[in-house]
Amino acid sequence: MTQTCADTGTGPAVAPLDPPARLALYRAMLRVRQDAQAQSWLARDPVPRYRERLEALGVDAATLDAIEAAARAEADEARGAAEAPPLADPASIERDVFADGGARWRS
Repeated sequence: MTQTCADTGTGPAVAPLDPPARLALYRAMLRVRQDAQAQSWLARDPVPRYRERLEALGVDAATLDAIEAAARAEADEARGAAEAPPLADPASIERDVFADGGARWRS
């Protein structure tokens, strides 16, 4: 009956899928949704919209380019500072960790 409903468009249909196929379908649907969401957010990105507004108000492109370059340089410097510290020593992974083995803390 569900196949008939699906064929006529009058109701739901259930497609039997094995777990790997179901996972692949879910991931494909998620990618499409994420792409659509990303495009939606990019269209509402305030930075390009504000640049367009400033250009409409008469601010020249060279000034805006200089501001953008300074902002990018500052962001790159901050990223470099964040990535510069050395990674933690793997031997310290169990330091300052405590568990008595019981499940009492979970409740």
